[in-house]
Amino acid sequence: MNFRDFLQSHKICDAHIHLADLYDFGASLVNSPDYSCISCSHSKREFDLQSEFTKAIPSDCKPFIISSFGIHPQNPDLNLTAFLEQLLKDKKIGAIGETGFDYFTNEFKATSKIQEEAFIIQTELACKYEKPLIIHSRKSIEKLFSYSKLLSKVSFVVFHSFPGTLSEALSLLNHGINGLFSFSSQILKGNKKSIECVKNLPQDKLLFETDAPYQTLKDEKITLQERILDVYIEGFKIRTCKEASGFSSAVCDDMPGEFFDFVQLVNANFDLLREKN
Repeated sequence: MNFRDFLQSHKICDAHIHLADLYDFGASLVNSPDYSCISCSHSKREFDLQSEFTKAIPSDCKPFIISSFGIHPQNPDLNLTAFLEQLLKDKKIGAIGETGFDYFTNEFKATSKIQEEAFIIQTELACKYEKPLIIHSRKSIEKLFSYSKLLSKVSFVVFHSFPGTLSEALSLLNHGINGLFSFSSQILKGNKKSIECVKNLPQDKLLFETDAPYQTLKDEKITLQERILDVYIEGFKIRTCKEASGFSSAVCDDMPGEFFDFVQLVNANFDLLREKN
């Protein structure tokens, strides 16, 4: 059973993709009412392309897509602030982001003050319009703690591809932040911090994602939406300590019932975000 066959009998959600970028890569996009995702855009062009794509899908196979727009910390263009708020006023987006902090390179570090200003603006808008906030963080976990009081006022904070440790994740929750922690290909690559989080975080705080077309595995040009099933399978193996044999997105007819229960439980976390739309 491949991913698209899986969707004929089971629902699944992807907490973070980029539809416009997938389209630019010429990827075959998933159209199924049993597929849900959050699609992020960071320019007017990306948002328009994302909107055109979703409008063109026939109603009988339309996935549930939460459209998100944000001022990305890698390109903190404050001129997009008015456009973002207009999207919120017009109820054209269901989440804000991704926003946050990226200090991964010296070039990104040089824009730290503008990143911070963009983050404050977007977090305050998330509070004002009662929308989930999607957080991007690289080499900057400490900045999130410095804004924990503000983040605690947001309805939901989705930590996209969470890079921190288990103790940092639990500490963010203990600071009053209503957080959901999303994990992607880092668990397929054996990232120890991510694996520890997936294994030990409360299950009602877990989400999974592809970040398609990004976060590729070795020798891949792009990540496709189909990768989400691999991520769920790996997450299930981590949570249950199941052995790897017999677990494959290409052959999952023999997957235990526990796996499908696991998918439903994680989907329920995503449904909390759907309720904001």
